[in-house]
Amino acid sequence: MGERCPHITETTGMARHHRERHRTGRIGWLRAAVLGANDGIVSTASLVLGMAAAQATHSNVVVAGVAGLVAGAMSMAAGEYVSVQSDTVVKILCHVYPLRARCNA
Repeated sequence: MGERCPHITETTGMARHHRERHRTGRIGWLRAAVLGANDGIVSTASLVLGMAAAQATHSNVVVAGVAGLVAGAMSMAAGEYVSVQSDTVVKILCHVYPLRARCNA
């Protein structure tokens, strides 16, 4: 027989219990950060490359890149704020009206 994983205990049949604790419920910030960084890099690089391809001056390319970074950061911050606020409202409604609201348990 192969070696057994020390972190998994077997019970009857195929049911297995994992003894390690995973904190996947709090990982949403990492997902938002990775997707936000990816979006910011792609949109800013596209803007700068487009300006450079249009043969803009060096200072115009830099100004457009900085303006794109600031606009993207503000847009992401506003989107994340609205997302968190709406999630909070849904959680409150699920707590107050558990049978009426469509809650994900």
